Amino acid sequence: MSDAAVSLYTELPIDKAKLAKRRTFSEPFILEDESKLEALKKLAIADGFDVVKGGRFYHLITYGQDKAKAVKYMKSYYENLYNKSFQTIALGDGENDITMLESVDTAILIKKYDGTFTKCGIKNLIKSEYIGPKGWNESLKRILNA
Repeated sequence: MSDAAVSLYTELPIDKAKLAKRRTFSEPFILEDESKLEALKKLAIADGFDVVKGGRFYHLITYGQDKAKAVKYMKSYYENLYNKSFQTIALGDGENDITMLESVDTAILIKKYDGTFTKCGIKNLIKSEYIGPKGWNESLKRILNA
């Protein structure tokens, strides 16, 4: 996508849209015909990739990449390093965040750009009042009493 197209879809200013295109671990895209999703996933998996749905876009990722695995690894790493237990917090707004939210002590679901929430059945889930970064900020301040 051009910088202008990214700006249009994300509502970011052009300079921020240009920065958003510098991704390292996933490649976001729009799937206009969702009936083709399963066929696309099969092709991706055959090449060592996977397709997941995020808050606004689909993402091409390395097969087996999972945010929950990353959280569990980091928690274990720091607990071993400091020889103490840590509480975990995760924030997310898309379907690709659900496993991560299920794996932490405090899960915060951020309101999506259209004002809705991704469906999930997590107990004691905290929901943001606001959309996007404003929702992240408000939610963290609320639970950290800042």
